[in-house]
Amino acid sequence: MIVFGILAHQDPAHLARLVDRLAPYPAIVHLDKKSDRIPFDQALAHTSNALLIPRSESFDVRWAGMSVVRAELAILERARELAAPDDYIVLLSGADYPLRPVAELDSHLASSEGTQFIRYFKIMESSDHLKWSVTSRHYNDFLPLGRPRNTLHRKANTAIRLAAGRLMSAFRPPLIPQGLEPVFGSQFFALTRACVDEILALRTEQLDRFFTNVYSPDEKYFHSLVALSSYHDKTSERGYAPVPLRDAATVAWMANLHHLAPISKWFTISDWPEISESDRWFIRKVRTSDGTSLLDRIDRARLGGVSPPAVDR
Repeated sequence: MIVFGILAHQDPAHLARLVDRLAPYPAIVHLDKKSDRIPFDQALAHTSNALLIPRSESFDVRWAGMSVVRAELAILERARELAAPDDYIVLLSGADYPLRPVAELDSHLASSEGTQFIRYFKIMESSDHLKWSVTSRHYNDFLPLGRPRNTLHRKANTAIRLAAGRLMSAFRPPLIPQGLEPVFGSQFFALTRACVDEILALRTEQLDRFFTNVYSPDEKYFHSLVALSSYHDKTSERGYAPVPLRDAATVAWMANLHHLAPISKWFTISDWPEISESDRWFIRKVRTSDGTSLLDRIDRARLGGVSPPAVDR
């Protein structure tokens, strides 16, 4: 059994299409608190497997901030209510789409002998840039001038955050909690509920305070907890992955289930030759505005053009 978790903030039409493709497996959706919920409610109304986290329990998500982790925690807590200990919780984004039938993913996970599909390497043995992400203070959830209304306003917020981070790092540099080995990996993973139960039990106030001022904690938080847990040697790498040679290749190289490109790229039908050869389970990133033709091709060529078969619950 799989329980999917989805972080979404835009493109309700694509989200509904993604949720349909994940059926009949449940899909718990965290919608960014600042997004207009009405079009998402309307788009998801016809789905049978979408579970939308209430707005009162959702978060205003800021890129590279701890708010991303809080949204993921909200998903994991809901997923734990639905999953048995050996079931997998698979984290996705609202810009994902399956490249292979989800029932085949279920079989793949079931035959993996409890492997935790998460990969990570030691940050303190990697590049200066990644070290900076945990040895300096970052305030990516901080909006000193309020919610940005235009580009200039957004840039002013960013400049103040950077200045505050440099100042605070000089006078009070962050201290890595004793016993913690900060690691880096892909934000999106597949973990058994038993693993999720254990890593959430390892959370402490000190650890959460540390990661609150880390840059992009969503690529470090859960990974560092898994490294502390009894599941460390049950991960895809059976422990720490080797440190990559180039930062530019890091995110795609550390992917667990996804076919990825540089963060700014959106896949379109022109990328079909590349996509058609991928053996990954999901593609990221795609959207309705310029990706519909590609999604239709994926449906026909890779997903059989029909909804996935039902599975026993």
